[in-house]
Amino acid sequence: DMDGNYFIVSQPENEPVDETDPEIKSATVEKNENGDLVLTVEASDENLYSLEVDHSHGKHGKWSQANLPEFTVYADPSNPWGTPEAKAQFETYGVTVDYDADTQTWTITFKSDGQAMGVINDKDISNGAIEFYLVAHDSEGNSSGDMDGNSKKVVYTPEEPVDETDPVIKSAEVVKNDDGDLVLTVVAEDENLYSLEVDHRHGK
Repeated sequence: DMDGNYFIVSQPENEPVDETDPEIKSATVEKNENGDLVLTVEASDENLYSLEVDHSHGKHGKWSQANLPEFTVYADPSNPWGTPEAKAQFETYGVTVDYDADTQTWTITFKSDGQAMGVINDKDISNGAIEFYLVAHDSEGNSSGDMDGNSKKVVYTPEEPVDETDPVIKSAEVVKNDDGDLVLTVVAEDENLYSLEVDHRHGK
């Protein structure tokens, strides 16, 4: 009845809907002192869930003949791989994945002696160069972009080694041949041999 013997039923307020897209704050790729290639991605989102990673060595990339798998990693420090199967595949290719929840940062390391790095370094493919395309996703269906040209791109181009080795003249001789011609023969050695400068005492 309405004399105090009734239940009060209330409708809970609707939870606010997260419509904010995640942001990729920074993304870098560089070689460390061990020769490993390290991709570091810092994102920002209240409900950050995953990072989708495509690259130039995947089946649709500019070096598709490499046929390296593309992948997704997760915002979970204890399980950034997602599944045991995915973890095993990362290990097979010599790739480690770490996630720092405090900074919302993934660190993905391609080990210098791993299978993936061997393919990236193949001189007949890209000779050490690689491009990554990144999209962050949250648990509410929002994304920082898409893989149709709206991803975050980060590129690694290996530095050309500096040649500091001097050319060597291994031998030099001058002789008259049977026809009376004077023949100067010089054997030199250098990876980037370019020219031979010749002066003589009959010059100016």
